[in-house]
Amino acid sequence: MGLSKKGVVKFILGMLVFIPLILISDFAIEEIQNEQNSFQTFPVNEVTTSFGESKLISDIESEVILIDFWFAGCKPCLHEMVFFPELLDKYKDRLTIISYSIDPVNRTQELLLSENGVWSFLDASNSNWIFSNTSLSGENSIVNSMNITYYPTYFIINNKGEVLFQPKSGIYGVEKILSSNFAIGLTLKKYLASFQPSKFYISIFLYLILVAFFFLTMFIKNKFLKK
Repeated sequence: MGLSKKGVVKFILGMLVFIPLILISDFAIEEIQNEQNSFQTFPVNEVTTSFGESKLISDIESEVILIDFWFAGCKPCLHEMVFFPELLDKYKDRLTIISYSIDPVNRTQELLLSENGVWSFLDASNSNWIFSNTSLSGENSIVNSMNITYYPTYFIINNKGEVLFQPKSGIYGVEKILSSNFAIGLTLKKYLASFQPSKFYISIFLYLILVAFFFLTMFIKNKFLKK
């Protein structure tokens, strides 16, 4: 059974529709999906920076505060945080980021003071980007009190400590609340920067399997009908 020109056109059109749908679905799962949030308020108001300075969340005048939990060996954290300077530049004083590291304080200080390496973009001199540390357990552990089990984890709060929501992507969460769902350029930029070509190949492979299954079904059907 040969493949007609009409069949070829349908095959190509199908691929042009199916593959983008798969990639859009992947983008939605990776970036836009929100986590289930069971916390109404952030557990602390006072933040001690990685250099020992004390700050109060209630004194922050930004519209929203992005709470970010990370550590130096976390690649997904790196892939997101590398865009934080652009995010802060985009929203200026409308946004403050508080990045809580679970690393030892001296490790965080090393990263903040280093001008080389993959973490050299970290900027403790930016008054709208606060760096702090928290332990994994104990009475004063924010990680423990908020049941954080994976990294990065993000919360969007206001200066009253009210948790607005918990986005899977901190960048998307900020862009959504300070702009709209139609102004998520940085979210898209981050997704494309970390995009794995294997996802594209898998999409093509899945489509070819569906097409092969369809033509096999048609072939069997026509064979039995002729009998």
